Order: sequence, then C-alpha cells, then structure tokens
Amino acid sequence: MAVIIEAAGSKDFFGRSSGQAQGQLVGVYVRPEHRGTELIGALVGAALDWAWSLEEPRLDRVRLYVHERNQRARAAYLKLGFAPTGAGMPAQDDPLLREVELAIARP
Repeated sequence: MAVIIEAAGSKDFFGRSSGQAQGQLVGVYVRPEHRGTELIGALVGAALDWAWSLEEPRLDRVRLYVHERNQRARAAYLKLGFAPTGAGMPAQDDPLLREVELAIARP
C-alpha cells in the first residue's frame, strides 16, 4: 500500500483538479490467508496516522477507489470509517474498471 499526496489545485491521475489537499491510498492488498483478520485495519491505520501527521501539505482527507463489485473490500473500508463520496471512475466501455470513491476526513 502507498499513499499518494495531492496538493490542493493539482491534477490527479484522472486529470481532475483537486480542490483540497488530500491523500490517496493505492495498491492496497492483503494476502488471502490474512483476509478477515485485523491486518487491514492496522495497515490502513498506519497509513492514516502518517497522512494526518504531515504538516505540509496538511491533508483534509484521504480517499481510495474500490471496484464496485468488490463488496468485501468495500465493507472493510466502511468499517474503518471511509464513506462513499458519490464520485467514481465509471469506465463505460469496460465494466471491469468501474470504481467508486470512498474517503475519510481528517479527525
């Protein structure tokens, strides 16, 4: 897992302008034998602790994208405090690429 830092006003990898300083979790993967444990919470918790500790830029939120059909991952993120934003990455030509955005605000 990695956290990409996006400064306010910068363009994200979709070419959209970010109105706020934010982080984005990418490459989140837990091996199958560790799924259903508390490992995802520990990993995401460590990433969020690091993101919130940054002074420049001070992040307002951290977001991630999850495939719309990946209910297990989505449920795990919701349990950790992430919420749907209504944004996403609709790939009209390829249903395998349809992703929804979830975000968590700075505590």
